[in-house]
Amino acid sequence: MKRSLLLIAIFTVATTAFGQKNSPVTINAVGGQSVVNNNTYEWSIGELVLVNTFSSPSLVVTQGVLQPFQKDNPVDPGNYLASKLKLYPVPTDATLYLQPDFSAGSKLNYVVLDMTGKQLMKQEVQLASGTERQTIDLIALPSATYMVTVQLTEQGKTYLQSFKVEKIK
Repeated sequence: MKRSLLLIAIFTVATTAFGQKNSPVTINAVGGQSVVNNNTYEWSIGELVLVNTFSSPSLVVTQGVLQPFQKDNPVDPGNYLASKLKLYPVPTDATLYLQPDFSAGSKLNYVVLDMTGKQLMKQEVQLASGTERQTIDLIALPSATYMVTVQLTEQGKTYLQSFKVEKIK
């Protein structure tokens, strides 16, 4: 009799206890959720492409590695820099020029990286007029493909753009 009462008590507690909401959701460390036209859309940042997923009517569990993401990120990855900054000549054999067309007082940072991500050069420049041409000397570097990442801070906004550069000879 005691055994039956114990089983009934365990069954009652197990069927009435909830750990989370009882509808399909993906549990992510970073991401978000939106409801559009009564449809729920959920997303995560940095999840793996090839993943294993377990799903049931009330739960979806997906493996993956998530990256931190801030909604109030002040960096604008738009095409503002690409339209206001000329990078030439590409390909180059020795010298690369950055010709900006920004507001006076802007701050320009650029980094030259090899394709493994190793930083080779770094420069920070305060642009007095906003149009001072910058010279990047690549003569000491071997022929290869490099990335030039440019960050501009102008009137309280930060812009970021990467350019692929070929060094020849």
